[in-house]
Amino acid sequence: MNVANVVLASAMAVGASSVDPYDEAMARSTAQEKAGDLEAAIRTLEPIAAAYPQDYAVVLRLGDLSFRIRNYTQAKEAYRMALERSPRAAGARAGLGWALAYLGSCDIAREQFLAVLELEPEHPSARDGMAYCASKTTSVLSAAAGLAISAYFYPSHTTRDYGGSGIVSLDLSHREGWIAGGAYRYTFGTQRNYDSWEQHDAYFDLGYAGKKLGAIAHYVAVFDRSGFSGTSHHIGLSARWSALGDVRLDASLSMYDDMNVFRAAPSWKIPLSWGLSVEPGAALQRTNARWLATPSLALMLERAWGSLAAGGKYGDEVRPAYLDARIIANIPERISWGWWIGGTWNAGQGLRVQLSYATNRLQVLEGISSDAHFVNLSFSKSF
Repeated sequence: MNVANVVLASAMAVGASSVDPYDEAMARSTAQEKAGDLEAAIRTLEPIAAAYPQDYAVVLRLGDLSFRIRNYTQAKEAYRMALERSPRAAGARAGLGWALAYLGSCDIAREQFLAVLELEPEHPSARDGMAYCASKTTSVLSAAAGLAISAYFYPSHTTRDYGGSGIVSLDLSHREGWIAGGAYRYTFGTQRNYDSWEQHDAYFDLGYAGKKLGAIAHYVAVFDRSGFSGTSHHIGLSARWSALGDVRLDASLSMYDDMNVFRAAPSWKIPLSWGLSVEPGAALQRTNARWLATPSLALMLERAWGSLAAGGKYGDEVRPAYLDARIIANIPERISWGWWIGGTWNAGQGLRVQLSYATNRLQVLEGISSDAHFVNLSFSKSF
């Protein structure tokens, strides 16, 4: 090779190395798209999306191309990455809504379309998405069936050993917002040197759940077979006002043979950003003898794929009734503090899976305490 060829080859190499791989990949994928080879265009862009982790345009384009070949799962993930890079991007959020809608999750897709319309009230794709999801709701009534199992452990308790519960539920909702539901829970427990015990709970709910306002009335009958409290009755109301976040008030009256317990629990779920929210709250109880107060704080992350939550509380509670969660803590011990962590996964086709862990510090006797551990796994299916 003569000197001129060497110089020419070196110049060509320098020129080739000066080409931006991002621009080259975008141009090549555009050419492949025009040629009708959308899958090749996607393969061209995938390494660029990984190499440029802050770039919004490339993952948005990946989502659009995946959507066009009807790979809605891949499109959903690409749109989600685009939103992580630009949370207020209406185009990516509308694309995510459409991917979820075509995957059969219109209930979650509506949330994405509504978020777009809050940013751009006349956004055509989001408006079309809302109309599409409305057309898929052919029945006046929808239903959600649930199944949950829980395990209880008391490693340092003076008498309790372990236990568990199972609950089945069915909830009906009218498209105008009216709801009704019921559930049955069976609980059992074993005790050291004592007979095992069991409890049966029957839950009934009736109310209204609108976008801005909601109120649900509760009634629970508890049949205690441990010899501790006999049959008890619980009534309550859960109210919600959704203006700046969710302001909630849960109130209940528990009527036992030996005492009545009134409980009021206000809370405020305050949205932050990126699906994060913080929820300060408190519970105020009145028994036959005294007032009790329990402040609490929870942190939540809610995204299209599901949610994560963690929280804690501190302060004495006596036989608290968490009616909205369908839990009656019908126990002789006093709860002095607790914390919890858990998450949900929206598996698609109306299926939701939840896993959580909680622990409470129980005051068994004056000066004697024990930890209680609870693991819960639940499934719900919307129809």
